[in-house]
Amino acid sequence: MRNVGAADRWVRFSGGALLLILGFQLHPAPWIFWLLMALGATELSTGVSGFCPVYRLLGWSTEERRTGSGWPGIGREIGREGGRR
Repeated sequence: MRNVGAADRWVRFSGGALLLILGFQLHPAPWIFWLLMALGATELSTGVSGFCPVYRLLGWSTEERRTGSGWPGIGREIGREGGRR
């Protein structure tokens, strides 16, 4: 179940990758290195998977809701408004 929208996923993926790169390039103190690695890996994984456990706990979602399958006439009930008769 996804709860992270496309724009949110892009930002998370980019931010996570940036944090991982910074951790390796800056050679910070060990605790800062591990903090950057943990935050970067978390953001990168939520960006790739489209699922955020914190959003789930809070009942939030940035995923766009879609009705039907996206194909004309499929996913609609026959006889209803907008469907085939």
